[in-house]
Amino acid sequence: MNAGWAGHQQRALRLGGRVFAVEELIIMGIVNRTPDSFYDQGRTFRAHQAVSLAEHHLDNGAAIVDVG
Repeated sequence: MNAGWAGHQQRALRLGGRVFAVEELIIMGIVNRTPDSFYDQGRTFRAHQAVSLAEHHLDNGAAIVDVG
C-alpha cells in the first residue's frame, strides 16, 4: 500500500456493469480525439478512425478504452 494512502480502504473499480478487483491487472487503451495532438497529429480525430482504434485496443486485450 502506498504510504500516502495509509488508512485508506481500497475498493473495487466499478465502470458501468463491470467490476474490477483491486489486485486485478487492467489494460487500458487510449484514443486521442484531439485534432492537433502532439502525439498522433490528429490521426484518430475522425469518428471512424477513433472507432477503429478502440476496436483494435479491445481486440488486443484492453478492458477499458479512454477516449479523450
